[in-house]
Amino acid sequence: QGLAPDAVLYNVVISACDRGDHWVHAFRLFRQMRFREIEPNVVTYSATSSALNRGSRWDLALELHKEALSRKVQANAFTFNAALAACEKGQQWALALHLFQVMQSRHKLLPNVITYSAAISACAKGQLWGLALSLFEEMCTERRFKADIATCNAAISACGKGQQWLEALKLFSELQTKHSLKADIITCNAMIEACSHGQEWTKALGLLDEMQTKHWLSPDIITYSTAISACEKAQQWAEAIWLLQEMRAKHGLTPNVMTFNAAISACGKCQQWQCTIRLLADMEDMDQAPTSITYKAAIAACGLSGQWQLALDLLATMQKSELVVDVNTYSLCLALCEQWKAIDHELGLLHTLPASWVFAHDQQTSCMHAAVIAAGVYSLLNAGQIEQAAMQLDAAAKQNFLNSASCSLYLRCG
Repeated sequence: QGLAPDAVLYNVVISACDRGDHWVHAFRLFRQMRFREIEPNVVTYSATSSALNRGSRWDLALELHKEALSRKVQANAFTFNAALAACEKGQQWALALHLFQVMQSRHKLLPNVITYSAAISACAKGQLWGLALSLFEEMCTERRFKADIATCNAAISACGKGQQWLEALKLFSELQTKHSLKADIITCNAMIEACSHGQEWTKALGLLDEMQTKHWLSPDIITYSTAISACEKAQQWAEAIWLLQEMRAKHGLTPNVMTFNAAISACGKCQQWQCTIRLLADMEDMDQAPTSITYKAAIAACGLSGQWQLALDLLATMQKSELVVDVNTYSLCLALCEQWKAIDHELGLLHTLPASWVFAHDQQTSCMHAAVIAAGVYSLLNAGQIEQAAMQLDAAAKQNFLNSASCSLYLRCG
């Protein structure tokens, strides 16, 4: 009888930490129970796992779930819901769906709305839109559960990631008529993303307007970033720039790196290199640090527009910022040098290649690296720079980046 009040008291305090988003305190109390030899029960595990999920410590939450099962703690829907939520946060969609099956088949537990919502979210992460719709239908018809907005949002997101924008639109239209629910900001963002994946940029912009005029919702940074991404996929650079300006002027939103990357990519695909450079300057003014994706899109824009020197300048800035340069970016810059007969610049790129690249050890990536080196050396040979080509091949040999093409170039140098 002396232990029971202590266990109950710990459960109460841990639950309070969960509601207050204090996962560190909750986990410390859980460990303290062990130190005092107080046995945790199902409530302890559920409350602690929930607190860990709120703190984005899904890894610890999953470990607690495994521990609870190994210690023969009687699991219930709450413990499995916490484990499913941890899987969703940790992108462990396959494990989430496995747990969804195990709770029913092995533990004979019935899933509730929260369980279905987590399972459908897992389907979205795994791009299993068909299974997501099946689970949603099962929940509403067989189990006769009333869908909540979180579950509907998860189903819409799953359809969107599976490039099934029409299915997503159907769910969106049934929110009020079939489920008596009102769309929230997450619903609209998921629907705009679905249209983006479906190459329906006009529909995406229509939803952006509708969410403000019909649903009285204010768009956030995610909304605009997704809408700009829809324009980028459709190569509608002018619309992307207009949205970038509107989010600042109309809603006072500051674009983040993801927003700028989408806009720069949209300009790049349409060979609007001036806009790309201007956007890079805007990023600097707003203290937004460009990423590898940013520079890659900007370099591609300059390359498509014949601005090879500017592309090389951007590559140099990228290297000075110690950002990772991938194979495609190097290949593009080497191709630009060859196209514009800039042999000295091409030679400079080849000199920086071993020092600036983070080389991978897998065979496929190594072959790609060797192909880039071979292409650069080949252009040096065509320009009559035999000695320089031989030097580059020697350097590549020391790095173990020689393929069959490189070996044949050795013979030409000889």
